[in-house]
Amino acid sequence: MASRLLVLCSTVVAIAIAGCGSSDDGRPRGVVRGMVTLDGSPLPEGEIYFLMPSAGDIERLTIVDGNFYGKALPGERMISISVTKMMDPPPSTMPGIEFTEKVPTETLPARYNAETTLTATVSADGPNEFTFELTSDDKSNSSATKKEVSRPR
Repeated sequence: MASRLLVLCSTVVAIAIAGCGSSDDGRPRGVVRGMVTLDGSPLPEGEIYFLMPSAGDIERLTIVDGNFYGKALPGERMISISVTKMMDPPPSTMPGIEFTEKVPTETLPARYNAETTLTATVSADGPNEFTFELTSDDKSNSSATKKEVSRPR
């Protein structure tokens, strides 16, 4: 579990350093869109990551009022959903040293990010509409569904 957290944290840091988002590397991407709810209500804000750790591919999309939209490489993707808030730092364990700056802290349960089991299959030609229904209760399981949408021909 600790190694999974380390991998996810390293991935997020790599994203930040690389500038985030999809790159224009010429590979086809599918348009993805969807909804994220928490306890039945749209997630006000956050980020959703479409990860393919074996290939090092990551797309980060912004969640606003529960909705996300963007492009992701096709294939089976691990999904990580994150909402961070600036919080007071934990108490220092070193005598005479106090931390005063607020630190970003994940507010969603780890099962949606560091310990995610959420997945989605992205198709290059779509449709790729996903709904992620999250719960703040540790005893509940979340669900992810792909809506089948007919395309005009």
